[in-house]
Amino acid sequence: MRVLCLQHGPTEEPAAIGRWLELNGHTLVVAKLYESPLLPKEWDALVIMGGHMGVYDEADYPWLKEEKIFLNRAVASGKKLLGICLGAQLLAEALGARVYKGPFFELGWWEVEWTKTAEKDPHVGDLPPRFRAFQWHGDTFDLPQGATLLATSIAYPNQAFRLGENILAFQFHPEVDDDVLLNWVQNALDEVPKDKFVQRADEILNQTDRMDRQQAILHRILSRFFV
Repeated sequence: MRVLCLQHGPTEEPAAIGRWLELNGHTLVVAKLYESPLLPKEWDALVIMGGHMGVYDEADYPWLKEEKIFLNRAVASGKKLLGICLGAQLLAEALGARVYKGPFFELGWWEVEWTKTAEKDPHVGDLPPRFRAFQWHGDTFDLPQGATLLATSIAYPNQAFRLGENILAFQFHPEVDDDVLLNWVQNALDEVPKDKFVQRADEILNQTDRMDRQQAILHRILSRFFV
């Protein structure tokens, strides 16, 4: 597949997702929207990454308007769409759901639990019932009409959803690797207000053994989704 990745900032890279795609024979094309809003016309599947902005920040990031038009067309195309964090929120909005600021930040390694419905899901079925996922967000979304809720957490009930066989979205960050995590913690953690679901830098960096488990889950999901 020719997989188009929409990147919203220099540090929100496809990371582990991009490596898996290339190692498994897919062609990865990265569109850096923060540099240019121009998008390739030829693509087979789409990955929408996270970002430090919100879906409602069009005044500060005018290219969001063009991206939303593009995503509305992408939803109608029936092609494979995978959303990560901001990408999940953008997909939720394109599907008619509300996206809004949550009551607090969720940041760090927090437990995510798959729903009962997810047990027989074609993409996430047969995975461990719960695991520690890496979170970094303060916004959330309502579940789009017709979507299946796949995962939840104590802080935020909507952590993952699927719509049909071609749209998959995760609020958490399964793509992070050691370099991305260290960069975020060193350069952006101080900007986040302390809260009950915000871990300290040492807590985050001392739990990097969880990354291998998260990436194993990611690889299993990607191998089922990108077929």
